[in-house]
Amino acid sequence: MAISLCIIAAVFWSLFDLFRKISLKYYKVEVLLLLFTFSQMLLFVFWVCNEKNNFFLNQYIFYGLVLVILSTYSNILFMRAINIAEISVAIPLLSFTPLFSTVFAYIFLDEKLIFIDYIGIFIIIFGALSLHSKSMHYSHIFNAVYELYVNKSSRYMLIVCFIWSLAPTLDKTCLKYTSIQLHGLIQSLGMLLLLLLFNYRNLNININKNQKYSLLLFTIIFGIGANIVQFYAILINYISTMESIKRTVGQVSSVVLGRIVLKEVISINKIIGIGLMTIGVLLLLTIN
Repeated sequence: MAISLCIIAAVFWSLFDLFRKISLKYYKVEVLLLLFTFSQMLLFVFWVCNEKNNFFLNQYIFYGLVLVILSTYSNILFMRAINIAEISVAIPLLSFTPLFSTVFAYIFLDEKLIFIDYIGIFIIIFGALSLHSKSMHYSHIFNAVYELYVNKSSRYMLIVCFIWSLAPTLDKTCLKYTSIQLHGLIQSLGMLLLLLLFNYRNLNININKNQKYSLLLFTIIFGIGANIVQFYAILINYISTMESIKRTVGQVSSVVLGRIVLKEVISINKIIGIGLMTIGVLLLLTIN
């Protein structure tokens, strides 16, 4: 059951990424994020009103506010990144999150891993570099590291990667002091207020007349589903395990869906990268 929740969350996130990528053809980044956050907030309002909620304000407030700020900033950067790069190139960079997640979980939650776990994480990261490389030659692998810094989309994704590796730890800490539904409401409301505060002068929700409303609907459904299932998953799994499964499924999906839906090219590097990341995840799951 624990691992199943991680896999379900990963599938939802993959579909959410795809629909966000497509939706950005019709909506500005801030507008799409605003519409999604508002829809998510409405769901959590209904949920909070129909469930019993515990809330310890003094313990929650610091972690909750930090998470709102980081989530708003990272989501804007993420959508800008996938808007200017192929999804099969941008999404694999998030494979760096398991490494950071492990460090943060160790510092804040005392979740200790053994040596083989770190080998698995290293393999996942190397697989991500392979995906970003022109070939498997060592010089191209080395240059892939350099490309991460000079490419605008890659720089955005690296910042997102760092923030999102911390976010599940903050989520798990916040959930010690409140319910899932109230935590979701506070976070979505906080993000909504920040988006309105910094973008109210430039917001112009102008939907392309040729756009089907179903596209926005699916984006919202998969996004809300991804967040809710992940909340449950991190309560009963190591964060590093959840992140590794989430990212590996995401990498595979980004290549497959990128090819089928967006007509992106599948190279030998992408295939090798997926294989390496799969091995890395299996190492983590075998131990945990």
